[in-house]
Amino acid sequence: MGHRRIVTGVRDGDKSYVVSDGEPPNSLFPASGLGLGWADVWTVGRPPPGVGDDGDEAAGRMTLEPPAAGITWKITTLPPETSLGGLDQDALVDEMSRIAPRMWATGEHDAQRGNFHRTSTIDLVVILAGEVWLGLDDGEVLLRRGDCAIQRGTWHTWRNRGTEPCVISAVMISTVP
Repeated sequence: MGHRRIVTGVRDGDKSYVVSDGEPPNSLFPASGLGLGWADVWTVGRPPPGVGDDGDEAAGRMTLEPPAAGITWKITTLPPETSLGGLDQDALVDEMSRIAPRMWATGEHDAQRGNFHRTSTIDLVVILAGEVWLGLDDGEVLLRRGDCAIQRGTWHTWRNRGTEPCVISAVMISTVP
C-alpha cells in the first residue's frame, strides 16, 4: 500500500527528465496488517533549494521532523480505530515507535494525554481520503477529504474514528534555525 513518487530533474543543458519513479526510499508500511502507513515523499535540509538540486534527503533516516531549517513532505495513512481489533490508537503509536524508533527521536510526545505530540514545525495539512479528528487541548475538529489545517507547533493528536482509512498529506516546515 505504498505511494508512487516521481522526481524530475534537468540535464544536458536544459532538458527535463525523470530522475526516479517508484516508492519513496523511506516508507514504512508494517506487515502487521493494521493499515498504518508512512512515507517521507521529499525532504529539503537547507532551503531554498535550487530546482536542479539532485539531492534526495528523504532517502536518509526517517524522522518525525525535518532537519533544522528544512522541509519534509509526508503522506500518512491512519486506519480506522474500528479496524484495529481492540488495539487502540495509542498502542498503534507504540507499535510505530517499536518498528521505527529513530523516527520518533524528534518531537515531543505525551502518552498520558492520548499520545498528544508536538513538533517544532509549521505543518500544511490536507486530507486526501477519509476523515480524521484533530484533537487539541480545548477540543476536537473533524477534517474530511479536501479539508486543510495549518498546525503551528501545538500539542495535538490524530484519531480516525471513521470506517475508511484516512490519508493525510503534510508539508512540515522546520521552525528551528
